[in-house]
Amino acid sequence: MDSTPALTLDGAASGLRHLRFARETLGSIEGHLAEAPLDEAALRAVLEASREELAVAIDTLSAAVKAYRDFLERTRTAVRGRVRAASAWGRERGELLETCDREDREPRRRLVRERVAALRATLERVHTSLSQWDRVAGTLFPPLADALHVADVPDADDDATR
Repeated sequence: MDSTPALTLDGAASGLRHLRFARETLGSIEGHLAEAPLDEAALRAVLEASREELAVAIDTLSAAVKAYRDFLERTRTAVRGRVRAASAWGRERGELLETCDREDREPRRRLVRERVAALRATLERVHTSLSQWDRVAGTLFPPLADALHVADVPDADDDATR
């Protein structure tokens, strides 16, 4: 049985970083399905089930991350701009941002964190179910640059890399 840590990505990592980590893990599972001998029926069955479970968790988190990012980049930025403009006219509109954060941002943020937790639980289950195959367990998760970033070539246009 493999002693590889089940999940090394920090739980505080963003939803986007968890998606990258999970999508690379899904790629590993799909790669093992493509490479594993056809007579490895037990392994292939666990890989198939893991692929299906992880794909659902990824899609669920992805929807929450998209909604949160869209909110931040559209609604919240517009409110921040309005607050700045109001101050130019001697009006205090800080309550607009506070209300926006309390009523709109926090529920979206909570949903992302809940779905991150669900994805992490799925990744743990997948690892546990595949841990008896050393060849798979040792290559299941992508390498990390640090506890928050999947090791990758840096890309200035990619928020998930450094």
